[in-house]
Amino acid sequence: MVGFVGGYAPVGAGLTQVTGSGEARDVVCNVRVRQVARARAQRAPRTVLRASLQSSSSPSRREQMREAVITNDAARIAELVADVDVNQHDAATGNSTLLHIAANRGNNAAVTALVDAGADIDAENDNGMTALLFAVCKGHVRTARELLKAGADVRHITTQKADALLYAQEYDQPVMLEFIQAYHEALDRNGTGIFLRWLDDNEPVIAE
Repeated sequence: MVGFVGGYAPVGAGLTQVTGSGEARDVVCNVRVRQVARARAQRAPRTVLRASLQSSSSPSRREQMREAVITNDAARIAELVADVDVNQHDAATGNSTLLHIAANRGNNAAVTALVDAGADIDAENDNGMTALLFAVCKGHVRTARELLKAGADVRHITTQKADALLYAQEYDQPVMLEFIQAYHEALDRNGTGIFLRWLDDNEPVIAE
């Protein structure tokens, strides 16, 4: 039972003097107890909802990393690598990785940061596509160059039985096609100097 102070019990917003029998006082107390319980029950869901909204409004470290890759923020990527698996595949994007996302956008700083963080250079998505092939399809020559410098397999074959040369042709990327052909020539001659010089000589015509 709620205790009384000086013969008064809280009722509504103020104090009301309690008179009469003990039974009457018990009725007042029981009413007040129910009012307090009802008020608490009404407030509780709001508190839980507020906490839930605050929690959902804070992006996870994984989401922050994805945003850093999309915005080509190499410094932010370096800050987050300790908490995020850079080789995790995302089912929502056909099991692509962060490196696929960076290559698809031509975000060279992000590509370099992810490679430095240990990204699997030849990780495949559901179709057997690698980050290099994403860059090829979009015509991102500089990105392709960075990936090849990091050891990407230019002869990789997808589940569609296609390689970088075929994708460059199919996606109508003439500059990329010339670049990949030059790289193949460099490989056949046991070096990559030719394709690196070709890129430097043709810098003005390379579109990103």
